[in-house]
Amino acid sequence: MTSIQEQFKDPTKLTKWVKNLIVISIIMHIIGVASGFMEYQLLKEIA
Repeated sequence: MTSIQEQFKDPTKLTKWVKNLIVISIIMHIIGVASGFMEYQLLKEIA
């Protein structure tokens, strides 16, 4: 039989992926908010 240590994969790779995806998500949300604000300003100037 294999030991318990050999059954589990190293979780650090998954942790790095999750951290990177969270950072990408935050950046995308900031870009979305900035885009929405700029659109609001443009529509406010047109009206």
